[in-house]
Order: sequence, then structure tokens, then C-alpha cells
Amino acid sequence: MDYTAYMDAESLDDPTSKTIFHSLNCFKVDNNERNDQFKVDNFESDYQFKNNEFPLLWLPLLAKEHVLCIMNPFELVNLSMTSSEARKTVKEFTRIKSRIKSRFQVNLGLIGEPSICIRGNSGKTWGYSWSSDESRRSTDLPSHASIHKLSETPMDDCMRWYESIKRVLWCQIDEACIAQQIPYVTNWLITQQDSIKDVFIEGSWYNLKYFLDHVRVSEKLTLDMTDDTNSELKIPEGLTRLQIYSSKFLDCQQLLKLKVRNIILDYSILSNKEINVFLARWMLMKTNLDLETFEINVWGADPMNVIMDLLDTTIADLNSIAEMRKKFPGSAMRNGFNIRRLDGKVATVCLNLSLSRLLMMTH
Repeated sequence: MDYTAYMDAESLDDPTSKTIFHSLNCFKVDNNERNDQFKVDNFESDYQFKNNEFPLLWLPLLAKEHVLCIMNPFELVNLSMTSSEARKTVKEFTRIKSRIKSRFQVNLGLIGEPSICIRGNSGKTWGYSWSSDESRRSTDLPSHASIHKLSETPMDDCMRWYESIKRVLWCQIDEACIAQQIPYVTNWLITQQDSIKDVFIEGSWYNLKYFLDHVRVSEKLTLDMTDDTNSELKIPEGLTRLQIYSSKFLDCQQLLKLKVRNIILDYSILSNKEINVFLARWMLMKTNLDLETFEINVWGADPMNVIMDLLDTTIADLNSIAEMRKKFPGSAMRNGFNIRRLDGKVATVCLNLSLSRLLMMTH
């Protein structure tokens, strides 16, 4: 069932519309847990109660807010689509709540089947997904934790549905996973909000560049480039975390320009000597002063001989190694080294023996 067909259901005469309007505007009180959360004193109405139901929109303001507080996103969205009055009530309630703290976060998934995941502050999630595969059974019941819809245009329907949710729940996209129609998705995203906190994006160099040139990522960025190129990508400054699955495009000069707290590089082609240069520049306070952790693959049987050819280097103490094991759980480490920056800040550098990866943590 497509609830968007009933945006003004109270004005329709067909029985189906009236049933939907009645069921969503009347709150059932046969659930003891929910019933105990609110009690309405001195509430009088000419409404004839049937089947333990009463009309939600007739409640006093405080009681109405109690009911809306315990409704999940499916219920709020569906309620808003039953009438203009219901839509106005839900939007005003969620708008006021969002001023204090947003109740819901949205994760947009555009890898495979387009999907929207709504996460509450308690950690519980509710999801929508779309596909054109008729073998998939469509579920459209608000009681389910996930609703799947059959669609001839899954991507467009996902975008339109998010726009409806955004207007009702006053939420925004906090996380996005993107791997298809990247320019098209990018152009749509910039009409929705100024920035996104957390992005995973997979695609060609051109598509990644197009996205990064137009969308501001504010906290976490994960890149997976599907083609080989030596061309530079403009990485946002001030990220808390950057992971690049195929970092062959990242040369030493671009690494030195990064201003990111936590960096993870996979399949890097940087030589051990270039990693040595990066550490030396960090010690001289000439690169990435806010760096907290750094992880990169290394080369050769004994890479530390070249990488740790530095001044002011000491064997790491047991406390430093213990902290490294907490920061990089599951890593097989032996002895490490402490290096000191000009301002006195210390970093511990170890080798993950099982994966041939350099691990670095500042403290």
C-alpha cells in the first residue's frame, strides 16, 4: 500500500481511506506499557469509544505529546499522511523536539537496493528499501522493523520518500553509503543539506572527485576507488577519520597535506622511505599537528630499519605498548618505538607483524 495516496484521506469518501484515517488518528490503549505512560484526567468528549480506541487528535496538548513521544517513525510518518491536520500536528511536534535534540538519525544506503535506515536515540532502527525485483515480497506494514517496496524507479522513490520523511521528522542524513549514479545522487544531496557527517563512497576517480567537489563531509570519510589513477583527490580538512581502501593515488606530498585525526590507508604504494619522511616531518611539526592514529601497509622483510631511521627515537615502554593494543585490538605487535615531536608530544610506532602494517598512535 502506498500511503502517499492518502495525504488527505479525511476528504475522501471511499471506505479504505476512512479506515486508514480512523486507525492512525485513533490511538489504541490496550497496551499496558504504553497506557501507563500517560493518563488524561477530566477528559470529556462526545466520542463513542469502541474497541478501546480514542481519537488522538482530540487529546489535550500535553497528553497528545505523550502519545507522539512513544510512536515510532513508521507510525509518525503514516499518521502525518492521513490528513492535513494530522500532518500539521506531527510536524509541529517533531520540529519542537528537534530544537532540543533530534530523536532520529538517517542512514541513506545507495549500494544495491536503495534504502533508508532511521535510528532512534535508543539504538533501535526502522528501515525502508526499494527494488524492481518482483520476486521480492513487498512488505508495507508499520509493525515491521523494515518495510520493502516494489518500484519501477527505486532510486527516485527512495529520494522522494526521504524528502517526505525529512519534512515530517525534521531529521537529516547523518550517514550515506553511495556506489551508484554518483553525479545524480550528488546533485540531489546538495539540495537537501549543507554537509554529511559520515560518508562511504565507491566509484571511479571522476565520480569520487565530483562528489568531493560538491558535498562537504564533516567527520568520517571512507573512499573506495574502482580504477587506477595517479591523479590527486581533494580530501576535506578537519575529518576525524579517513579510510582509503585503494590509496594508490595518494602520494607522499598529498599525505603530508592531510589534516585528519585518524588515517587508515590500504594498498598504498608509498615506499618505506616515504613513510620515514612523513614521520620525520611530523616530528618537526610540519605536517598534521592534530594526528591521533595512522595506519598503512609497508614493504619488505624488515621495513622498520628504513622507517625508523629517525633522531630522538627510543624503545617504547610497556605502558605505551599496552595503550597501542587497546587502540589497535587484534594486532600482533612486538616491540615498538617512541618518537618525540618538537613540542614534546610523543607517538608510539609499532609493526603489525601478521599484516605488515605500520601502526602509529600519539599520546
